[in-house]
Amino acid sequence: VVVKELQRLGWLTTVFDSDALSLQVELAWQVYARAQDALRQGTHRTHGTHGTVPDNEKHERREWLAQCRQAAEEKAAAQAAAEAKRVGKAVCWRFDLPEVKQVLLQRGSLPACFDIRADTVVELLKLPADGDMERTAKEQGLEVDALEAMTDALEALQGETFEVRMTKIVISETMACALVALPPVVPHVGKVPHVILGSRQGVPLASVEDLLKQAEAKGSSVTCVDLPGSRPLLGRLIRAS
Repeated sequence: VVVKELQRLGWLTTVFDSDALSLQVELAWQVYARAQDALRQGTHRTHGTHGTVPDNEKHERREWLAQCRQAAEEKAAAQAAAEAKRVGKAVCWRFDLPEVKQVLLQRGSLPACFDIRADTVVELLKLPADGDMERTAKEQGLEVDALEAMTDALEALQGETFEVRMTKIVISETMACALVALPPVVPHVGKVPHVILGSRQGVPLASVEDLLKQAEAKGSSVTCVDLPGSRPLLGRLIRAS
């Protein structure tokens, strides 16, 4: 409401995000507090007869503006560092399938317009670096106890090798993936374990969720190829960050 009123009065022409607006308000309050202190101390100077500003007052203004800029830069840097730390150290358990990559490197495995994935993995579970298990459990539709048990199981299985089978290939005009049958002992968050095989350049990996939904829908343009007799593939459970 306050922001809307400021916009109506023409005092705020741009809607900032909460962090940016908070920073600007903080700096404005510091400027106001400094001016009030100057008035109370009787140091508020008046301009000369020709409207000029004394050199010492110009210096004070420049110094104060420099301090404001420095404070803004330091706060922005701290926020960027915190975000980089949160994202950069997120923990992810994956099932690595190097044999799939070897098959994909053979000519004709995927359309020529597709880029082969650098890492052929099944993502099992991803946790944020901030360790907020409650939020993560809610996002995954799990109870916190179930998520913690899954995490403990993955920790115990880290580095172990298992056999898996590809059960189906799903391919659209922009992406291809394979559905995978994991051993019952390997926990997995998500509806269908899958490995992204390749995609057109610039297609986000998150598009695989739409691809899987289309594969289940009737009358979809997505091509699905069942692999009932596929040979077992060896994979290793790894933890990445």
